[in-house]
Amino acid sequence: TSVADNFHRYVVPQESGNHTDTRFVTLNPCGVKISSDAPFQFSVSPFADTVVDRASHINELKADGLTTVHIDAAHTGVGTATCGPDVLPHYIIDVAPIDFNFYFKFVK
Repeated sequence: TSVADNFHRYVVPQESGNHTDTRFVTLNPCGVKISSDAPFQFSVSPFADTVVDRASHINELKADGLTTVHIDAAHTGVGTATCGPDVLPHYIIDVAPIDFNFYFKFVK
């Protein structure tokens, strides 16, 4: 899919499009393949994080031609107990060091 298609246009802009259990991803047209020795999570966005954070509504987002890529080991489950139940215990990720080997390869 395209970078734009990976970003969900919520009325109030926020992070979206996270992919889990990823072994590799190729970002085109720049032609960079990112792979790892363990599954990882990633998301891509046509907006800088600061642009998304500052926007109150979707019409305030303006693409600047750059692509923001997030690579993560894991995300905890959704929920914060601010307006409902907290994350179930088996979805909580404890803070601990995680070692990953990432490989970046230019491909065409």
